[in-house]
Amino acid sequence: MELSPVSSSLGTMGSLPRKLDELLATGHWALRGAVVMDGIKHLAADLHELQSLLLNLSNAQDPPVAAGCWTKEVRELSYDVEYCADRFVHAAETRRRPARRKASVARLKISRLPRRRRWLPWINGRVLEFRARAQEASERYWRYQFDDCASGPEYSPAAGRAVRAEPGDHVGMEGPVGELHRRLTDGEEQLKVVAIVGVAGIGKTTLALKLLGKLQGQFECAAFVRTAQKPNMRGIISSILSQVRPHQLPDPADMHHLIRDLSEHLQDKSTSL
Repeated sequence: MELSPVSSSLGTMGSLPRKLDELLATGHWALRGAVVMDGIKHLAADLHELQSLLLNLSNAQDPPVAAGCWTKEVRELSYDVEYCADRFVHAAETRRRPARRKASVARLKISRLPRRRRWLPWINGRVLEFRARAQEASERYWRYQFDDCASGPEYSPAAGRAVRAEPGDHVGMEGPVGELHRRLTDGEEQLKVVAIVGVAGIGKTTLALKLLGKLQGQFECAAFVRTAQKPNMRGIISSILSQVRPHQLPDPADMHHLIRDLSEHLQDKSTSL
């Protein structure tokens, strides 16, 4: 069966929403908690946005080398998510079936998940890791302005960006970025907050990402998070902690532990958020 251009450009990423639906459909007890289910649903939304960005970039006539590296990174993420979902679904199904032969038991141990008491932290950790990677990939897409090299508005990302921004739309941001950078870096080293307000579609996220890129290297820790009108504070704190401490994934089961871990890690550190 010959793949369509859309399917070929998306690769594994095109089937991930179905994979995540299958993961939730297993009905496994480790996926019944609100935190886990919300995490998987948010991960699906993050991957859906990456699908749109990947499809948009695949239509570029002459993409830069960095765009190719970004595409490879996103596809590697999709392979990791698919492998994790397949592994969990397979292990959950095999545990429901009675073992027919002793020989098969040894074979099933290869694909078995961590022990029962560790399943919840295991799946939570994987979801947090994948969400952090997806958000970082989305951030880099807009920071490096890959959207400018893509053609074909019909492949424009739909997540909050109904119309593809043209190169000229970013002209004039140097002034606001410089002013915000000055406010955050001048004067005494203390807590500083700047607010970027305005109606939808005027470039608030782009401005924030440009500012974050300009601040790179000036702070010991940095994180970028998106929030909704009804923010999930547990998910927000978990996302921040996973970005500022990427080598040790947090356990989102205990909100108090998350706050304590984040406070201890950021103590005496300069941070941009």
